[in-house]
Amino acid sequence: MEQLRDKEKGCEWDKEQDFKSIAPFTIEEAYEVADAIARENHNDLKLELGDLLLQVVFLSQIAKEEGLFKFEDVANAISHKLISRHPYVFENPKEHTPDEQLESWENSKAKEREELNFTSLMDDITLTLPALMRSQKIQKRASRVGFDWSSIEGYFKKIEEERLLLFFVEKMMMKERRKKEKKKRMRRVQSTKKEESGDGGGGGSVVCCVVGYY
Repeated sequence: MEQLRDKEKGCEWDKEQDFKSIAPFTIEEAYEVADAIARENHNDLKLELGDLLLQVVFLSQIAKEEGLFKFEDVANAISHKLISRHPYVFENPKEHTPDEQLESWENSKAKEREELNFTSLMDDITLTLPALMRSQKIQKRASRVGFDWSSIEGYFKKIEEERLLLFFVEKMMMKERRKKEKKKRMRRVQSTKKEESGDGGGGGSVVCCVVGYY
């Protein structure tokens, strides 16, 4: 790939590519891998995995040229992640169930989110996922903190609860806005009175005399 992107002797098409132009090909190749698996065509799977790996190599080479990271850094990053998220295998080897490993994996991810100062459970859910896939991921994430029910009635009950809470919050915010607006009006009135009393000295007395005369 380094030779393909060589500025003098490389491929003209490859030299023109950047992160954004390669991203659609990466998504396409991932779908083709999934398609080969669905068709149970292992020869195609071998070829499609190579095409997908090419995208990783391509993007890593672009990153290397821009001084961001190298392919070796990508490999080291996933190696470190696999070790840190499988303590039952690497750190404290012991027998474990798939559910225990899944829980450990999610706990590790939660700790990583804290270290990255994420403020929401949903912060790291990819925005570019297909809509249905993203909604499923959001629901799965929400279910881990109790937002999941065994029947449709539970969902409607929660929606009504949130609607009432939202109504209450909006009402409180409106009340607070009115208080602030009232304070602003009071300050403007007080400011106007001070200006009137400070300018012109006896202007007020003159007005009173004229009104009394008529």
